[in-house]
Amino acid sequence: MKKLLYFLIVALLFGFVSCRYEEGPGISFRKPETRLQGYWQLQKVYKNGEQVVETEDISRSIGAYYSFFFDGYLTVTVYDNGIMRESPTGRWLFQNGEKDLLIEFVLIDNHYEYVAKVNKLSYNELRYEYEDANGDTWKLVMFKQTYW
Repeated sequence: MKKLLYFLIVALLFGFVSCRYEEGPGISFRKPETRLQGYWQLQKVYKNGEQVVETEDISRSIGAYYSFFFDGYLTVTVYDNGIMRESPTGRWLFQNGEKDLLIEFVLIDNHYEYVAKVNKLSYNELRYEYEDANGDTWKLVMFKQTYW
């Protein structure tokens, strides 16, 4: 009986500690780095709380791919007038107890660097938001792409 009680206490503590992001998941057995690694496709974009379909910034275009690799390397791939463009350099790094995500890359001669607040990081869904230099708040919603 005592073993069961200890197990329940540890499970509850682990559950509360694991509630890292506002929108979930409530509990995960994978580290945030492991969940982040992979290919993500941008599905929804919000500017100042309102969903937008097209943006003037190609890095926030619906369908863009963000590829997070285990060593902190990042690539961003977009289609620009039917031509595939990929960032030659990029990096990512968790900060603030893995609640914030530093994103940096170069795409079509534009340098992007921002720290985003991670709202959700599950195995299949990533949501984060950041403020740009103009004071606009952007929220990006991505879904993991799996290839067989």
